[in-house]
Amino acid sequence: MSTGSSTDAADAADAADAADVFDEPARWRAQAARALDLRDDELIAAMSPGPACPAALESVLTAVRSAGRPVELVVDVGAGVGGVGEWIRRRTGAAVVAVEPAAGARDAASALFPALSVRPGTAESTGLPDDSADLVVLSGVLSLIDDAGDVLRETRRIVRPDGLLAIADLFAAGASSVVSGPNVFRSFEQVTSSLAVRGWTILDVGCGAPAPSSRWAAAATRVADWVGRAHRDHPAFDAWLADQRHLRSHVESGDVVGGCIVARHLAMGTLP
Repeated sequence: MSTGSSTDAADAADAADAADVFDEPARWRAQAARALDLRDDELIAAMSPGPACPAALESVLTAVRSAGRPVELVVDVGAGVGGVGEWIRRRTGAAVVAVEPAAGARDAASALFPALSVRPGTAESTGLPDDSADLVVLSGVLSLIDDAGDVLRETRRIVRPDGLLAIADLFAAGASSVVSGPNVFRSFEQVTSSLAVRGWTILDVGCGAPAPSSRWAAAATRVADWVGRAHRDHPAFDAWLADQRHLRSHVESGDVVGGCIVARHLAMGTLP
């Protein structure tokens, strides 16, 4: 078999793995939410069991409010099933566009959070107009991207002059990136430096315990238990479970921390 064919096969396998982890399980989580009759903040928590939640999101909201800039349109890039976007929408009153590449996640987000405007797109190519967002949110997204350059260029393109970017994620606890499986956990210094050279002014950097709060974790556990009972025999279940264990191993090892970075887009001119 030629090298090109091997590469194509590997790419196809990676795409299949991504679909297993993010697509079908998203529909299962929506099913679980309905079966368990989850509502309001419990529903949001169950659908966004991200790192350091809700503390990282609270820090983002505080920094955004301190910036003193009206936020009327928020773009949640890599929105998943919409929990983070809905949390922000309820606390800011802004319109929220949820951009998500996986069809299963978009279906779940539309069903669970009908106030969100859900649309297909990727972190590198959102399909949104230039200068259209007051705030762009990347929650748990940057650590899934090998090369952050295209994502940061796209983010800068769609943010209005004087607009804001919020990154909530797991970051390397040390000075160097931690590369593991599908993840690249960058340090705070690496991310803030990448933002600065692209014309962003850092407004706030916060870090804390990487695990979600007990309340958020409990909601996510209820959903995971329901999914396990209902879909344990599905081929995608093992991939989904392995991804959760992979992230948990890094949290427990202490080589990552949860955190957020909020920056303002001030510079004009050619994108680097």
